[in-house]
Amino acid sequence: MNIAKVVIPLKINSFDYLIPDTLLSEVKVGTLVNVKVKEMGFIGIVVEIVDSSPFKLRPIVSVYEHLNLGEKYVAFLKWISKYYYIPEGKVIEFMLPIKEKNEKVNHPLKKEEFIEKTDLFDLTIALNLFSRLSQKEVVQHIDSFDKISLADLKEQFKARLKTVLPKLEELNFIYTKEVVSWVMPDTVLTPSRPNNIRLTDDQKRIINEVTPHIINTEFYPYLIKGVTGSGKTEIYYQLIKKTIEAKKTALILLPEIALTDQTISYFLDLVNFSEIALIHSQLTRAQKSDYWYNVANNKIKVVIGARSAIFAPLENIGLIIVDEEQDSSYKQSETSFRYNARDLAVLLANLHKAPIVLGTATPSLETMNNVVTNKYHQGLLPERINQMPLPDIEIIDLTEKDILVEKTLISKPLYWALKDIVQRKEQAIIYLNKRGYHANLVCKDCGYSFKCSNCDITYTYYKYENKLKCHYCTQEIMKPEFCPQCQSKRIKNLSIGTEKVAEDLKVLFPDTKIDRLDRDIITSYPKLAEVIKKVKQNETTILIGTQMVVKGHHFPNVTLVAVLLADQGITFPDIRSAEYSFHDFIQVSGRAGRAEKKGKVLIQTYMKNHYTIQYFVQQKIDEFYKHELEWRKALNYPPFYKMVNILISSQDEKLLEESIAKINQYNPIATIYLQATKASVFKINNIFRYIIQIKSMQPSAIDKEMRSLLKHLEKLKLSSKIDIIIDRDPL
Repeated sequence: MNIAKVVIPLKINSFDYLIPDTLLSEVKVGTLVNVKVKEMGFIGIVVEIVDSSPFKLRPIVSVYEHLNLGEKYVAFLKWISKYYYIPEGKVIEFMLPIKEKNEKVNHPLKKEEFIEKTDLFDLTIALNLFSRLSQKEVVQHIDSFDKISLADLKEQFKARLKTVLPKLEELNFIYTKEVVSWVMPDTVLTPSRPNNIRLTDDQKRIINEVTPHIINTEFYPYLIKGVTGSGKTEIYYQLIKKTIEAKKTALILLPEIALTDQTISYFLDLVNFSEIALIHSQLTRAQKSDYWYNVANNKIKVVIGARSAIFAPLENIGLIIVDEEQDSSYKQSETSFRYNARDLAVLLANLHKAPIVLGTATPSLETMNNVVTNKYHQGLLPERINQMPLPDIEIIDLTEKDILVEKTLISKPLYWALKDIVQRKEQAIIYLNKRGYHANLVCKDCGYSFKCSNCDITYTYYKYENKLKCHYCTQEIMKPEFCPQCQSKRIKNLSIGTEKVAEDLKVLFPDTKIDRLDRDIITSYPKLAEVIKKVKQNETTILIGTQMVVKGHHFPNVTLVAVLLADQGITFPDIRSAEYSFHDFIQVSGRAGRAEKKGKVLIQTYMKNHYTIQYFVQQKIDEFYKHELEWRKALNYPPFYKMVNILISSQDEKLLEESIAKINQYNPIATIYLQATKASVFKINNIFRYIIQIKSMQPSAIDKEMRSLLKHLEKLKLSSKIDIIIDRDPL
């Protein structure tokens, strides 16, 4: 018998189906097929052809759209399922975004014709060609623009154009050019890459290192570590050009949809517009599906997108680029399938034997460790492309008396710096180094931060219990009345939001345009595009934001960046708090002084001597990584130890606690295993949550432990009201 194992979007691995004789020549590994389970129809993917099955089988109904995604796509699916402990059927919900028939798709391409003057254009000669005043008006109007829309000309001058344009074209005074633009909500994109770019020696060296591996089809993981504004995007452009010349495809991953506009516009002249696919969460299902079909049918040469673009079924991949590879938004943490697109990109590049370029000014510790251990290669860009110096950095010590403007967190030096910016008609970014909802305490007199003695991680403050708790070893203490370092009673919760800062600044600068860029305000792509557009057009003077202002934006008139409270992120109770804060300080400081004007960075803090702040101010990037890697290794944290978190939750608190008691009867066999304890935020949206944590130096030990634990959970036959989410390599 010819039997196909087919994965469909259900919480299992695969079903067996007979392959009808009429479909034998078409059904292969990777083929999309229509099948039925009971009386429900599904689209699935064939992952294996076998000779026998213990079940009574139904036949495959038909081949879906004559599509075959290839054996590498199936291998990708299987690896994801195995690594993340999630059924294959759950994975393809993300990999196969199939649209309904007749679902309307609005394409984001707009074609428009323009009339452009040539160097031969002579107004006097052109005017003498025509006798009528109405014709001369057309000529004078064309002369007043270097380029003008043909549609606008037709609307204004109508029939008069029929006699004027042919004569001007005959003399080679003008020519018609078709311009295709990319239309997103409230945004029209046209090619933005500058002409006559001269590559630096560092850029040429990196391009020459990577290019042979594109041509020779070789896996080659490569980190471009370059200061902000050092020309990484141009390297991407040149490498993609080499990839297309080699008749291969390219995938570009970006951390935020906020960056897709400027990235797309930079690459728009590389290929035909119809050969670029944009994939991110703000597209409609129909748009996403349409791009997916075009990719699957080999109509696309370049895919650009956020983390979900990793599942685009590109064939013959010659290059993968992950921009700002350290960014935590590559990690999907909001669904039951918790993958990291950067890590999957490395796997995908290996499957296709293609180079993968990881670009950033601030690599993740995982990537730096791979460089240190010679698993990854590295190229350096130590200088900005325009030779502009990096901004000056100044610490503002918030423990100083009377340093703050009354009833605000705006220091007096920052106030005067902002006033100067307003007078000079420049722009400023105010950055809040804030992550999550955790409350943590700091002494406002000496900057002391309360840390767990077992884990060297900041405690989380539970106000209603008046306790400090560690989320890594479960140690807890009562909130101290005095600072153990200076005996001060001024122990405060570090928590401030963008809304409060905006209110304070509007009082201090009532006539100044102030905007926010954070997830409370930016709830859709159009709102994001609107804020970015206002900043770029100098309609906004002061921009306040969280992580969204950090990432890759190019605002030429921004000359001042202020980190309002550096301590918020540094004291966040997470092993990566120092790493994330350091990344953000470097990235946000890189928004200042990117054009002709020199930039300045002010960093407000109660903890001026914290190593993260000192390494940042002194720009000792390599020293920071060395310090952090040594600390992680000493305390058995990633990247030296692998981790898995298991989130167990329910709306029924009593049922959950009963289930946790049964789960905690499990005896670990091969790893460091922390039994289920209450999550740091125990209740969210009326859902109660517990977490199990597993870690080990050996991935094989993690796998062994997980297989044993999953068998234990299966035997318990937990209620369907109990949800379990497995998060491998949590961030």
